[in-house]
Amino acid sequence: MKKVKLTIIALVFFACLHGQSGINFSGVGPKVLSPQAASNVLGLMNFDGANDYISLSADLDTDIEGSKTITFNCYLLTNADNGFYTIFAFKSTDVDDYLALIYSPGQQLLGTRVTQTSGGGRQYDISAYHDQALACEIIKTDGGITSLKLNGVTITPTFNLSLTAPASSNIGFYDGQAQYGKFMTLWNLVIATTGGADLHEWIGYPAGNTDAAWADQVGSINGTVNGSPTIFTSW
Repeated sequence: MKKVKLTIIALVFFACLHGQSGINFSGVGPKVLSPQAASNVLGLMNFDGANDYISLSADLDTDIEGSKTITFNCYLLTNADNGFYTIFAFKSTDVDDYLALIYSPGQQLLGTRVTQTSGGGRQYDISAYHDQALACEIIKTDGGITSLKLNGVTITPTFNLSLTAPASSNIGFYDGQAQYGKFMTLWNLVIATTGGADLHEWIGYPAGNTDAAWADQVGSINGTVNGSPTIFTSW
């Protein structure tokens, strides 16, 4: 009897780590974990801000344009550095309908950008959400952001942000701004048609600093690790 109970407990724990108890805001992103489950995930890539990033084998193009929902887990550290660093930047065929997400650890701000048109970006105060595992959701439209949620809470933008369009699609690097990811990690990244099917999914663990962790689980746009990243150890 004891052996059976232990087996059941182990299976439940394994399921939690693999997203079966995840937050599912829009019917997409089944592997996005709740903050509690996410804090148990090990082997994540540490983005050092110098040269560590994930390059994608192709641009997202139409897969990021129009009505899309992007879900992911991340951990954002606070720091005295007021610069902005990249979480991801996805190039499309339309310079007025892409998606980029950046982070300032010192100012505790997130910034989204979907169009080169002046005022097309948004900035969000996330001072209540740093230094913790987050479940995140971005819903975009053609050239606009419908909502950004952290742990199920809609964050209201504070003011506009200006950024140029990325020249290629990367995780942790924004070539249009020469910005690398820093003071953060990222995993369970899913891009889906809003209200529809998943298009791409990158898990990012258990060996987040290897190419295998960034193989596309749904589509065919695989990630390649650049630099010499270490494993994230700041839980």
